[in-house]
Amino acid sequence: WAMEDSSDAVFEPCRSFRKSAARLILASSPTPEKWRGWVTQTSGAIVVTELPRTLEIMAILYATKGATDQAYHLINKWGPCTRKIVAIMHKYPVSRYLEELQYEGFARESATTICAHPAALRPLVIPHSTGSSILFLSPYRPRDPVTGRVTASSLSVPHIPTPAISNSQKQRIQYTNNKSLELFNSLSIHAMTRRASAWNFEKRVHVYLCNNFPPLTLFSAQASSSTLQPSQQLLVSPANVLQRCRVYPIFYWLPSMDDFPGIDSVLADRVNVYAVQAATADERRSPADGLRKMWAKFDRVVREESAWHVVFVADSEELARECADRYAGEMEGFTLGGAEVRVKVWGCVLPSC
Repeated sequence: WAMEDSSDAVFEPCRSFRKSAARLILASSPTPEKWRGWVTQTSGAIVVTELPRTLEIMAILYATKGATDQAYHLINKWGPCTRKIVAIMHKYPVSRYLEELQYEGFARESATTICAHPAALRPLVIPHSTGSSILFLSPYRPRDPVTGRVTASSLSVPHIPTPAISNSQKQRIQYTNNKSLELFNSLSIHAMTRRASAWNFEKRVHVYLCNNFPPLTLFSAQASSSTLQPSQQLLVSPANVLQRCRVYPIFYWLPSMDDFPGIDSVLADRVNVYAVQAATADERRSPADGLRKMWAKFDRVVREESAWHVVFVADSEELARECADRYAGEMEGFTLGGAEVRVKVWGCVLPSC
């Protein structure tokens, strides 16, 4: 294994690498222009590897003769950004503290910038070939639904794994989400279609499902159970965003313009799509037509490879179970698309907090 730091000003492998008859080069640059020429005379392949773990970062510190005191603290706070950890550990104790303060300031600034310009999180718009010390790529390896084998090793998912930065990001996201909800509540035509009490309850559901709250417990007419994990990745946009939703590991979507009968929002991850209805005692609706309309907005992969659900969120267990039982019966045999994908019906209770 040969490793070249292509995030630096490296445009070709060093002489030792080029003289070897067989070599495997690990390149970390996100920009193909930096390394595409390296594989013109061989069968090059892209494999996205996992981020460095604690033991590997400690080995790097040991190899670079850096001080290892406080290393675990720094790794837990700044990992897996190895450059930051090495830079801090090579400072004298007083300088380390000042260096950390500077990085913490950068973390707060990055959180503000990313929330103001979410497109900065997309790998395709990384501003230069050295990539980003904030955004990391982790492997995304889809599997064949029949054989279970990995179908691709070159795909990745962007995220922010550094705890000190992601914590600032979460705080800023929650603030931004609340502002987005205020705007949605003020401008959405959806409010015109619901009674005041039902609309107020629906707003509570949206607040819960786009914040860092505990998962909701789901129950069904068949006595099975599951959970629904809220997502801070809030999307308030027209339905065409659902065509590109696979770039998000998990997201919560509110339709800013379109109306989907019986569906108030969507929460989805890489394997599940949950159509959510905020149900009240005097207002509950069949989601069948809304599901068909929403199904058409997703791309083929999501439509055919995801498990589809509809969730009735209520303020009492009695009402939630009533909705789950009623619509499970009404929608028995209901399917989506030519593949005849079935939809699981759930109920759950929104906490009073």
